[in-house]
Amino acid sequence: MSLSCHCDYDGDWEPGQVIWYSPSDYSELQTSTRKRCTSCKSMIEKGSIVGEIHRYQVPDDEIQERIYGEDGEIPRASKYMCEECCDIFFSLSDLGFCEQPWEDQHQLLNEYHHEPL
Repeated sequence: MSLSCHCDYDGDWEPGQVIWYSPSDYSELQTSTRKRCTSCKSMIEKGSIVGEIHRYQVPDDEIQERIYGEDGEIPRASKYMCEECCDIFFSLSDLGFCEQPWEDQHQLLNEYHHEPL
């Protein structure tokens, strides 16, 4: 993907689709092991400042719908962005670009710097 000021989220999620929620603030990595940054792929040490990305899956079948409801969300493991990538993410977001926490934030920043005016 690339930078965009238009978010094309219509809310009509497909069964089984995983939904990524953007980090809302910085937090401390409190997992039992270190994690890989979802953006730059560097390792994040325990106790480091991160942006946590909560993820959920749309129910895929009748059994999941009975457990979680037709519009329910099945929790999936969170992903994390290192502090540097999270800084870029929040900056691009503040500039009005569509939030894309699954993308490489360094590439998006580079695209921003090379966009024709």
